[in-house]
Amino acid sequence: MIRRTNQVTQNYKDMRGYTLLELMVSIAIVTILAATAYYSMIDSRRRTQEIVAMAEATGLGKTVISALADGADINFAHEPVDGSAFGGEDTSGNARQPIFFFSKGVRADVEGSTSYPPTGMAYCQATVWYANSDKPFTFMLDEALGINSFPDY
Repeated sequence: MIRRTNQVTQNYKDMRGYTLLELMVSIAIVTILAATAYYSMIDSRRRTQEIVAMAEATGLGKTVISALADGADINFAHEPVDGSAFGGEDTSGNARQPIFFFSKGVRADVEGSTSYPPTGMAYCQATVWYANSDKPFTFMLDEALGINSFPDY
């Protein structure tokens, strides 16, 4: 019987586990890695949203130039609350097919038309941003002044 008790005691001495300090250090390392990955993901998401807004502003600009080349009669006015369709009416206020659709989450403030008073030439200024972003991108076209600028990152 005594021998058996010594065997049990010996088996417990041979078993090795992690100390509290080792566990705390491991948890701290995992926490630091998780926090770094989280903030990296948030930063990547913000940059992606900014790139989407810039691409939308560039696409809008190319669509406006294409519409001008086709000789379309379009009112370029668009407010952020107007939805995703852009160019859905002519300069007289009559409904027409939209020429551009903004992606989900993208907002735009656009002014101008294909025959902007008083010059009668095309003018369009668009500010495009992602809903959660503070960084706007601007496209500008002015035939009277010869300005045609696309957004740059």
